[in-house]
Amino acid sequence: MARQPKVELLQAEVDEDDRSFFRLLADGHAVKYITIDPGIYRTDDIGMMPWVMKDADNRPSFGSVKQTQFPAVLNTWHDTYVDYLDLSVGRKLRTGVYEVKCSALFDRSVVAKFARFPWEIEYLQNETTAYQ
Repeated sequence: MARQPKVELLQAEVDEDDRSFFRLLADGHAVKYITIDPGIYRTDDIGMMPWVMKDADNRPSFGSVKQTQFPAVLNTWHDTYVDYLDLSVGRKLRTGVYEVKCSALFDRSVVAKFARFPWEIEYLQNETTAYQ
């Protein structure tokens, strides 16, 4: 029997009347995004769903799958790059702002701000430009 992947919900933006977006961590080493069209699930159901959907034959079920190159912040004001998967995310301070630990770079907790979804990259791009 195949091993079930461990899937952790990182962030969700749920809307019953518009598309809903989910950011998931798969097996602790890959961030995946799921988009669900409106009208497929009720908002109450989406928040409680198991994150490996299956069809009648117990196979994962997808409407479509595609690989996407997401935008990135290009205008950085420092030389330090930290991969999200290298962070130990702690307390949420605000949307997209968390206390984090990264033992390879910092000896204590720091505050990190990141884009949860691709459309938030422009906000961070503008912010990093202002910091320059």
